[in-house]
Amino acid sequence: VSVRTDQSIQTGESYIQGDIYLGKRSMMTIMDRSILYQINSLEKPQKISGFLKEKGYSRQNLVDLRKDIVYEDEDLLVINKPAGMPVHPSRGNPENSLGNALAWYFKEQGVPFVFRCINRLDRDTSGLTVISKHLVSASIMADMTKKRLVHREYLAIVKGDLTPPAGTITAPLSRKEGSIIERTVDFDHGDEAITHYKLVKKENGHSLVSLQLETGRTHQI
Repeated sequence: VSVRTDQSIQTGESYIQGDIYLGKRSMMTIMDRSILYQINSLEKPQKISGFLKEKGYSRQNLVDLRKDIVYEDEDLLVINKPAGMPVHPSRGNPENSLGNALAWYFKEQGVPFVFRCINRLDRDTSGLTVISKHLVSASIMADMTKKRLVHREYLAIVKGDLTPPAGTITAPLSRKEGSIIERTVDFDHGDEAITHYKLVKKENGHSLVSLQLETGRTHQI
């Protein structure tokens, strides 16, 4: 389906990737711009995935993450994403996202910005997230990730004791029937998922665990 936006916003400066939910006439707010879509002959709401150009950003509830930037050069930016913040904006959460925070960060510097996130984290997971500043670094990082040259370590607090205190979990994962979010172990049709774990500390009935992922499946941890 081809979606055309009003001509006044065709000269946007960056992109947002996500799902767009539209009916025959639908109003959706992206950053601080309201965009009216007209789709002919569609009576029921439709879900369309793609890219949207946008010009401007919300000045309400801005999230300033400058203090969370731990490294930056001309190619990459590494930021400590806080828990409770999704990586990408969505229809239900158009403002409080890492993408929006970085759009504001670069906008204030007058620097063109396209959000290229190398390692996406779940909304409630905090940790270092790598952002490529241009297509060349994005391509290099994607190739390194594919070849498993990027080392990723997570820390998790779990209830109870780990037995044995170190090991590897190899359990293929697939989408749980009837859900678009939940995952389940599926040895017949699941995708390979490998997690190495090691006990770091045990106290008060809980364990601090170091996790290293060979694969990056949704909800693998």
